Amino acid sequence: MGIDLDLENVEYFATIHERLKYDDIDSNELVDVFIARQNINKEDIILQKEEVSYTCWVSIEELLHLIDSNQLLPHNEEYKKMVDYLVKLKLALTLRRINDYPKPGINFKDITTILKDPVAYHLAIDFLANKINQDVDIIVGPEARGIMFAAPVAYKLNKGYVPVRKPNKLPAETIQQEYELEYGTDTLEIHKDAIKPGQNVAIIDDLMATGGTMEAIIKLVERLGGNVTKVLCLIDLPELGGSKRISNYDYSYLLSENEEDKKKIYMKSF
Repeated sequence: MGIDLDLENVEYFATIHERLKYDDIDSNELVDVFIARQNINKEDIILQKEEVSYTCWVSIEELLHLIDSNQLLPHNEEYKKMVDYLVKLKLALTLRRINDYPKPGINFKDITTILKDPVAYHLAIDFLANKINQDVDIIVGPEARGIMFAAPVAYKLNKGYVPVRKPNKLPAETIQQEYELEYGTDTLEIHKDAIKPGQNVAIIDDLMATGGTMEAIIKLVERLGGNVTKVLCLIDLPELGGSKRISNYDYSYLLSENEEDKKKIYMKSF
C-alpha cells in the first residue's frame, strides 16, 4: 500500500494460524496481526495491484458491519479477535467520564452517551446476552442504570426480568437489603414472589465499583432461594475491589477502567 508507518505507533495484536483456499491455491499461513495508529493522506496510498485490489476508509461501525456481513477476505480468526477489540474500543470512546460527580473525588462513568448511540447500545446488549447460558431462568437488574441493560437482555434471550429497586418503589410485599455505595449507603428491595426457589438467575448491572450493590442483590436473590449462576457488568473499576467481593461467582465485564487498560485502548485509537 506504499504507507511509511511510524513503528512507535505500531503494536502487536495477535498471531493467527489459518489455512486458506483461493481458487486452486491451498495456503497454510501464520499471520502476525498488528494495529497501527497514524494519520495518513489518501494521496500517499499506492496500491500493489497484485496484492491489493481496493481500499477505503471506514468507521468502527462500518468495519463491524463488513465483518458481520462477510464482505471482507476470509480471515475469520483475525476478525473474531478484532471484533472484540472494536466493540471495547467503540464503547470506551462512547462512554463519558465526569470528574467530581456526584461529589469531589468521584470520577463518574456516564453511560447515557452509550444509551443514545444505537450502535454502542446494540453492541453492549449483544455482549451481555452472549455471556449468559440458556439454563438461566430469570434476569435481575437494579435501578436505575442496571435496568437499562438487564431488561433488553432479558427480552433478547426470551427470559423473565425482575427489577431490584429502592425502598417504596415496588407495590407488593418485598424484602430489603442494605448496602454500601462508593459514596454512601442505601437500601434495595425485591418482591418476595419475584424468584422461585431453585431458579437460575443472572444479575446485570452497568458498573462494578466497590461491589456493595452487587453483593446486596446476590443476597436478595439467595434469600428467595435463587441460584446466582452469572454476574455481568458493562464496566469494571478494578482498583475499587468490587470483583473480589463476589469472587465465588461467575463474573464477566466488558470494559475495565483500570488506568493501564485505558492507556492501551487510547493508544490504539488516537
